[in-house]
Formats: sequence, structure tokens, C-alpha cells
Amino acid sequence: MSGQEFSKYEFKMESDVFKLDALPMRAFSNITLTDSIFKFYPQSTVIVNDRAGILVDNIYFIEGLEFTLQLGNNEDGWLKNKYVWTRNDVSNIVVSDFVSGLVAFTLEYYGIQKDNPKARAWSGNITTAVKDILQKDYEITDTQYVTKTSGNRTRYQMNRSNYDFIKSLSDEAYNQSYPNSPFYTFFNSKGEFYFMSIGQMFDQKPVATFKMQDSSFEDEGLIKSLQITSLGLNVSKYLYNQKIYKLDQNGNTSSENLFIKDYFYKSDPKAKLLIKKTDANPLDYSSCSHLGIIDSNTEAEFYKGVKNNIFTNSNTMYRMVIVIEFDRLVCAGKVIELDIGSSNPRKPKGTEHSGKWLVLESNTQMDYDGTPYMQLSIGRPGIPIDNTHPIYNDFEG
Repeated sequence: MSGQEFSKYEFKMESDVFKLDALPMRAFSNITLTDSIFKFYPQSTVIVNDRAGILVDNIYFIEGLEFTLQLGNNEDGWLKNKYVWTRNDVSNIVVSDFVSGLVAFTLEYYGIQKDNPKARAWSGNITTAVKDILQKDYEITDTQYVTKTSGNRTRYQMNRSNYDFIKSLSDEAYNQSYPNSPFYTFFNSKGEFYFMSIGQMFDQKPVATFKMQDSSFEDEGLIKSLQITSLGLNVSKYLYNQKIYKLDQNGNTSSENLFIKDYFYKSDPKAKLLIKKTDANPLDYSSCSHLGIIDSNTEAEFYKGVKNNIFTNSNTMYRMVIVIEFDRLVCAGKVIELDIGSSNPRKPKGTEHSGKWLVLESNTQMDYDGTPYMQLSIGRPGIPIDNTHPIYNDFEG
């Protein structure tokens, strides 16, 4: 197993210059793989204990060198992705006749090298532009996670980087099947590209199910630790009643009030915002935005997409952080299912914690003991509160 005798997992790091695929696990002080629906490119850090000074003396640093990283095994499969070497650090240097110590490879998804400013234009819907960039610049033909958008409009990249341009397209993307659902765009640790509304992401089939840690000796499918975070007032207050202004082509001003209760995706039919109805429907607007000139005849879908984008953060404000054993199928953009019990004898399970959750961020770690684990930040737009809650009927949703 590539020298990792006591671990069922292997780690391979290969380039066309050199490979790190036959080192004992104790040679790696740490391996980290991270991705996020909030960040465009995944990243990795690999720290090698180079006691003999081989890497420092013979390789030193090759900026932009492309690596393929693989974590897993032949039986269960591999988490595999391409990265480039962006930075090199050597620390804990041993004082001797030569330089040796901990060599830290900092890597980022290889697409960053293809992310250059370009001046070009597309006529049609947003999906056309996104797929064209993926195929021409990133050589990616698998676009199964790119949602078809509604509305046609000419869009100009205007010497912006691909990341900046695609992000701006996601801010105005609109899909009629998920009319009040904002879009996210990112690459995950599997190299998959997402350009998808949060509603469609939630409607994906769960890739895995996890239960709370018990007395079982088996680690697979168990939650080792759990932390609950509801972002709450700091995120939602300004969205209770959002007043937006726009101009038509004749310079006439109009306004519209948007309420948070109308812009959260109900990933569960029983989901509610944990906001009292009296607070979620204020008479006075809680904040305002100016959207500029919008032609209602040709930019109707663009206008709807921009309105949805205002509620991007509130659609992920109910969160948990869980730690699980490594699972190659789990990464940013995937849906997992939790099966958690309840201390309330009248509830068969903890409905607030069980059910489908979207993986917002994944952080895979493995150190010298050869046992990788994952810390996942997971989220929901609303919480399926049980009807035994003391103010169940007062919640919005």
C-alpha cells in the first residue's frame, strides 16, 4: 500500500517531474484537502517530513507544477483532483551540514492557471457562456452540475478573469423551476464544477447517511462530533423587509419590498424560518438596495436573479459542523442525510437535526497515523421544527 503498511488508505501525489506515492505514512506530517461553495477553487496543503533533505536539495520549488492528488484505496475508490504548486515553505529546519525539515506544499486547483482576463461576449442565456468557458479554457466537458438558466441577454467579459466573470453571472442567474433560489458557483475537491441554484442542490440525492456516535466499534457512517450554529439576527435582520429601487429606460423610479419569508428554499415541507412572524413582517423596511437601470421587457429574468442573490447568505444560515470518517463521495455541493434521535419521548427522532443537509464546506485531514477524517460545515435554509415546539405556530414558514 505504497509504504503505508498500517492504514487502509493510500495517498498519492504525482507530477511529470517527481512522485510522492511510495512514502510511509509517517513521512507525512499532515495532508489537508478543502473546498467550499463560497470559494471558487479548492485548495490543499501537504506537509512532508524531509529529514534527509531530498526535496529541499533536489527539487526546491517549481512554481505552477501540476500535481494529481489521490486519497483512498482500490477497494473503496479514490478522491482525486488536479492541483498546481503555488507556494513552498520549509520549517523546523535541522541544523546540520545540509538543510532538512518540514516541507509544506501549498496547492490550489489547477484551473487557477487558466484563469486569465479575456475580452469576449456571448448572446443567449447564461448557461451558454458558462459551458463555453468550461470547455474552451478548462477543457471540461462534464457539465452535469450546470443548471440551465432562463432569459436571453448579451453578456460581456470585458477583460475580467474567469472567476470574476462567472461569479457575476451566478449573481444574476435565474431558473424558472426554482424561482426564489439564489445560485452558487465553485469547483469541489472531486474536480466537479457547480453552477446551480441552492434549491436544485438540495434536491440532489444524498450521497451518504450518518448517525450519532454510539458504542459500536465501527466508525463508518458515524458522527464523531457535532456543533450547532444558527447565524441568526446578524444575517437575517437586514433581509426581513428589503426595499429595492430600480430605474427604467426613461429614468422613472420604482420600488419593491422583498421579504425574507418569500426567499428561503423549503428543503423540507415542514421547514420554517426560526423567526417570529411579527418580526419577519415589519412595516418599516430593514434595509434598501439600488439596482440601477433595468429594462423590464428584456431583463425580467436578470431582475429576478439579482433579487434572489440578495438572499444568498440567509439560505445557508442554519448550520452544523460535524466530524466523520473520510468518505470520498462527500464534498462541497453534495447532500448528506443525518439520522439523529431525540430526548423527547413524543418525537421519534430529532427532526431539527435529522434529514437532508447541504455540504457547504469540507475539510479532509490526515496525519502520520494514516486515518483520514472530515470536518464538514453543513447548512439548511430552514429548520423542520416539530409541532411540539412551544411557539410552533408563531414561526414564519
